[in-house]
Amino acid sequence: MVENLMNGYKYLMHSADIAMTEEEKEEEKQNESKLDRWLDEHAGPKVQSALMTLSACAGVVLAIFLFTFLPTFLTGLVAKVIPMDAGRGSS
Repeated sequence: MVENLMNGYKYLMHSADIAMTEEEKEEEKQNESKLDRWLDEHAGPKVQSALMTLSACAGVVLAIFLFTFLPTFLTGLVAKVIPMDAGRGSS
């Protein structure tokens, strides 16, 4: 699965490079941040690839946290504050 994700990302970036015109490339160079320029000058393709892999993994971990653990934790907090039988009548 990870290999497919890496291949898909690689092909997507290659396709984006082909589709971009020279004018768009020059405009992008002018608008890139200092960090992007520094990475282009000092880091090779392997380092940039490692950073992209790290950021993809961090994104997956963040998504799992936000959509699995955080709702479970918040629901547990709400259950402590509001008793489970609070909405029922006392018949």
